Amino acid sequence: MQEFSTVSALALFVAGLALFFHGLEGVASSLSLVASRSMRRHIDRLSKSWILSGVGGFLLGMVAQSATAPAFIVTGLVSSGLLSLRRGLVLVAWSNMGVVVLPFIAALNLKAGIIGVLGIGGMLATCKFGRSLLPLWRGSFMLALLMLGLEFLKEASVPIPSLPWFREIVAGVEGSLILGFLFGAVVRVVVQSTSAIVVVTVAFLHSSDFSLDQAAMLVHGTGVGVGATVLLLGRGVTGIPRQVSLFIGILNASSGSILAALLLIQESLGMPSLAEGMRSVCGIPAVTVPPLLFVVQQSLCSVIALAVGKRWVRWLAVLSPPTLQQSLQTPIHIDRLEGADPMTALELTALEQRRVVLALPDLLDGVRSGGERSAEACLGLSRSCAELGHEIHEALSLISGQTLEPPEQERLLALAARQRSLELLGEELCRFTSAVLHERRVGEERSGSKSAATRAYLVAMTEALHSILLQMARVEEKRGPLDEDALRVMTEDRSETMNAARQDILATIEAAAAPSALYVLSLLDRCVWLVRQVGSSR
Repeated sequence: MQEFSTVSALALFVAGLALFFHGLEGVASSLSLVASRSMRRHIDRLSKSWILSGVGGFLLGMVAQSATAPAFIVTGLVSSGLLSLRRGLVLVAWSNMGVVVLPFIAALNLKAGIIGVLGIGGMLATCKFGRSLLPLWRGSFMLALLMLGLEFLKEASVPIPSLPWFREIVAGVEGSLILGFLFGAVVRVVVQSTSAIVVVTVAFLHSSDFSLDQAAMLVHGTGVGVGATVLLLGRGVTGIPRQVSLFIGILNASSGSILAALLLIQESLGMPSLAEGMRSVCGIPAVTVPPLLFVVQQSLCSVIALAVGKRWVRWLAVLSPPTLQQSLQTPIHIDRLEGADPMTALELTALEQRRVVLALPDLLDGVRSGGERSAEACLGLSRSCAELGHEIHEALSLISGQTLEPPEQERLLALAARQRSLELLGEELCRFTSAVLHERRVGEERSGSKSAATRAYLVAMTEALHSILLQMARVEEKRGPLDEDALRVMTEDRSETMNAARQDILATIEAAAAPSALYVLSLLDRCVWLVRQVGSSR
């Protein structure tokens, strides 16, 4: 029977991990579909108030019953651009306070509610009820899937405290405060719920397995366990999502370690510990002390977060710099349009376009021999450029609804024309890279000198286009007359050069590969023309 329970618990644990990771990915992708500028403005207003942020974070932690789930939910909001990193960190910090509710009300069973949301969201998404709300139904389904995964992880750990080997470990730890701290950290990684551990600790006190200070160290050890859990679950992510993981990990590990160090110092000096003071001075029953210590520990998380304040964003950016793709997903300049005069708003929009121009050369990394990014990463970067382009379109539409002077109207039309050219250029670059990758895969099956000539042509065309894109980015950065003249020469009418290249391809490359090479050349010609359009409409 015990063997069956162990196998079942292991299967439930693996299933919980699978549901958690799949739900996490789904939440982020679903939220990104509704991350419009108007939606982001609404969430931005709601999170602008410290009180609303605190209440929202508290409710999130109370419903999740874990410090882990809110971190990854906020990660999805931040990654999709619905929430700024700074305000997302405020929600995460206050979610620690919501987690403390559970030890006082013993246990809440939210599984029925989670399954209900899972069923309703899944049915609405499958039936495509309200197409405009489809991302919301899918997001609800994926969020419920994530929460169900955490419930499975908790259920898999329920039998652990009653197992003989666990009781033996508890007996071995008894009497050592440091071992109790380490034991709390390890158990938190396995059990996935600090609240449940606090409840179990109360049960240990009832059976006199632990001293009060021992129980306190176990509770403090869970802080380090939370940090380790979040970092383990988020070890495959980079940039902004990892920043959120680091934030929640640092907060919990710091608060637990500070209180544990304080207890050890008090013991070495012969002073009564905080736990003993609660019981003897305040007259609090021993079984109520661990939940109260948990409240103190989670409150310390919020205090640390508030004490550091805005510096968190700078420090986390050093620890885990955001990727270019993540940076491009969120507008920087056009989010400040509210209250700006039309000309200032237009210039802010131009700065946003500048970010797209500077990112375009990197789209070719997946097909360049010395490229730093994979083809998949370049595709993600292309999507980010397209998402930022939609935001720029919304901003231009918003500005066009205002009363504009003639110079402002001219500037608006120029930016709109440039944005259209940028979007077309991004699309053509995607086609260019796809065509080059396809021809490379096909070329691997061929051999001979003509096959080598095909590969040489692909390399030459890719490098030529990359050089032109780099020059366009250089003009955008420096805006010097010499750089502008160089770009103009590189993108001037090249009909004779292109005709000569077509004739050379037909004469040099084998007949089977010639159509594909000519198609790549036509895409190159189209991209060069669009670069000239972008440059002329600046």
